[in-house]
Amino acid sequence: MHAKGGLIAEGNGAFDDEGEAEDICAQPNAITWAAKPKPDARDPRPQLRVSKYISLRQAKNIIEAVRFAKLIGLPLVAHLTIHWSLTDVGDDPNGKLFAKVREGLDKLLNRHGIKFAAVWARERQSRGQSDVVHCHLMFHLPAEYRKGKKLREVETAISRLIERHGRGLRMRGPSSW
Repeated sequence: MHAKGGLIAEGNGAFDDEGEAEDICAQPNAITWAAKPKPDARDPRPQLRVSKYISLRQAKNIIEAVRFAKLIGLPLVAHLTIHWSLTDVGDDPNGKLFAKVREGLDKLLNRHGIKFAAVWARERQSRGQSDVVHCHLMFHLPAEYRKGKKLREVETAISRLIERHGRGLRMRGPSSW
């Protein structure tokens, strides 16, 4: 499944009004997803079926993951978007490169004694603007790593991860993610 995220959780729970959040998240024009259908015996090539929404169950799973991370003291306060079209590889159609970036970020954070907690989604641009995947990652980052020198160190390490797995960047720095 490839899903558009865009859920940012604040307040005491994941949302101040869960019912309103469910209504917003379930709107067909608010969230996009694509799922791999059963293979067609006549056409062995994998194809994506595109829809304009994720299910309520999928949205609730994301909301619950954000709540759980907060409950265990690992609030998801950092957001990263990777535009694969800005790398030399150009695309990540099967999610393997994004998985390597997440694995590298996990190792990086663990070296600093930070537990990796995250939610993520992969999506394609809407309205047929692009067939290239971009990815969203919300993750835990302690307050002392969200400013100054430590933030720059995290940004540099993330840039290196994206550059390594994207086989080069066409642009540099946080604005290119």
